[in-house]
Amino acid sequence: MWHKIAGEGPPVVLLHGATGSPESYWAPQIPVLSEHFKVILMQYPGYGAEDDEGEEFSIPNTARALNALLDELSVDEVNLVGLSLGGAVSLQFALDYPDRVRRMVLADTLSGVRTERFRRFLDYALIGAIEQGDSDLMYDINLIFAFSERYLTETREELEAGKAGWRSIDVPRYTAMLRAIREWSVDDRLHEIQAPALVLWGSEDIELPRVYSDRIASALPRAILSVIEGAGHKSCSDLPDQFNKAVLTFLLDGDPARANGSRAAVSAAQPGAGT
Repeated sequence: MWHKIAGEGPPVVLLHGATGSPESYWAPQIPVLSEHFKVILMQYPGYGAEDDEGEEFSIPNTARALNALLDELSVDEVNLVGLSLGGAVSLQFALDYPDRVRRMVLADTLSGVRTERFRRFLDYALIGAIEQGDSDLMYDINLIFAFSERYLTETREELEAGKAGWRSIDVPRYTAMLRAIREWSVDDRLHEIQAPALVLWGSEDIELPRVYSDRIASALPRAILSVIEGAGHKSCSDLPDQFNKAVLTFLLDGDPARANGSRAAVSAAQPGAGT
């Protein structure tokens, strides 16, 4: 399995969303987190890497692949940082391999499709756009949902240049991945996860509205919700400094309420001392 390691220290696995490569997705985080942690990146089976032909993507398959990778690397316990699809993989992994998870950061993510709007976004804005149009159309539509108005304005040229990278997408495999996300859910099992969790949500995330993060934060026994004001769905790129501060504070200090300057809502049971 393709993987990459940067830095030394307690292991942190960065689990990316459904667009881009692991390295490009986490480019603003890798140099910062690798100063404190051993940062582990992985590619998802069936996601599109050249060396995984024949693999079928699913979130449970990805959790199993991560478990196998940790065995290969002789890593017993990890912190997980997942955004969007990566957060879903984190939840699945925490359910399947609870003894291997120390802490989790779950950013702009879901525990299952809860709204008709998101289901329609998957069906028409992503799957329909790439099947009936092309990768350029899907890229342009995705930008509307992925970023804040400020980010779209400030990075117009960079975003236009990034369109070329989507033209190599294997359409059948990519749409199969999106359909797998649409059908997956662990919403009724969140109460089983005991690992402390920081749930991050960007206040301008219109792809996965706050109801998704509220649900996760309220259902997990040891979770807190923190809002990154002004960030869109891909908050790790939209406001990387705030995102990195939140992650570092939680993973190093264990106090997500101090993770950023935004408002925070605490679930019924907060992470306790020594966790």
